[in-house]
Amino acid sequence: GQQVKAGDIIGKIGLSGQTEFPHLHLGVWKDGIKIDPFTSRAINRPCNPSLTATATSLWATPVTYQPTALLHDGFATAAPDAKAMRNTPASMSNIAADASALLYWVDMMNVRAGDVLALRITAPDGRVFAEKTTTLDKAKATYFAFIGKKNSAGKFVAGNYTATVLLTRGGQTPVAITRTVAVAN
Repeated sequence: GQQVKAGDIIGKIGLSGQTEFPHLHLGVWKDGIKIDPFTSRAINRPCNPSLTATATSLWATPVTYQPTALLHDGFATAAPDAKAMRNTPASMSNIAADASALLYWVDMMNVRAGDVLALRITAPDGRVFAEKTTTLDKAKATYFAFIGKKNSAGKFVAGNYTATVLLTRGGQTPVAITRTVAVAN
């Protein structure tokens, strides 16, 4: 029942309880009805981001609604742990040619059933080094995945390896990212 005015601090982003990533949970009521702060409509049905273009904003400075996003990503030489990467995201910019593995990982928010996630690592000569495409079977607040290869030949070919992540949904591409890591002799 506490009322606030513009400029009041109402909360801070954090990680507590059983949450999957740092966030701020914000509930907004207007005239006794719980509403979506991005659409100013009652929350009695699923969120519909397409309504935001015609909705009345409740924000003094408009906030961009981001229904799906890449939270963190990076390269690693050992299988990354989702919880560890969410708490302290780490990515390597250089990898030794004799590393035990070359992997690329992603941590995404708000994926939906039917989304198609394509991960690919391309070797310095342009050939596909590792690739995986997954059609997601259910919606998830967060989704963690990785691809790559163990070093079975003793040394990876030196040069730049490029990782690409594409998340497609109904003909749209809400996430498209490219990253590079250098492998040195």
